[in-house]
Amino acid sequence: MNTSTTDVTVLGLGNLGQALAGTLLRAGHIVTVWNRSAGRDRVLVERGARPASTVAQAVAASPLVVVSVLDQPAVRQVLGQAGPLLSGRSLVNLTSGSPRAARELAAWAGEQGAWYLAGAVYAVPQTVGTPEATIHYSAEAGVRQRWEGLLEALGRGGRTRGWRPPTTWRSWPGCTGCWTVSSTRRPWPRPASPRAS
Repeated sequence: MNTSTTDVTVLGLGNLGQALAGTLLRAGHIVTVWNRSAGRDRVLVERGARPASTVAQAVAASPLVVVSVLDQPAVRQVLGQAGPLLSGRSLVNLTSGSPRAARELAAWAGEQGAWYLAGAVYAVPQTVGTPEATIHYSAEAGVRQRWEGLLEALGRGGRTRGWRPPTTWRSWPGCTGCWTVSSTRRPWPRPASPRAS
């Protein structure tokens, strides 16, 4: 049984995570937030976000989970705390990392029964949610279409691509939180068919 009570969960409240959650709140979405270090959710909670004390609680709260943490190993370590709760949920990974790590994470998410969207942010955190921000997503058509309306709030210049792996992920010189991505035609591992969320 699905017990989700919010529209979207944001895991990781660094500069980018704060901007993502704040933008979703401004767009009228009900947002659950979690961060490893206590206290970083204070301003967001004052604005209406719902705090989660554990990753499992945060993931259980929403059918869509946006992750913005230190690196790809951290993504897997954090999401691993949710265990079987990942099944049937959609994961949007906006964390930087290598193409190999991204492919491995996509395969792992599929094994958990989750849908996986890889995202690349063309923006500084301050511009998230404005026409100056672009976020590219790679995922299967069905899951992209399901969440396009919500994700458009994060980067108004955003677009989605097919289920393809990134070949490069690099930061812009001198720009913390700016990331670019390019894709190839090689397909990513397809996720296992999760139960409807």
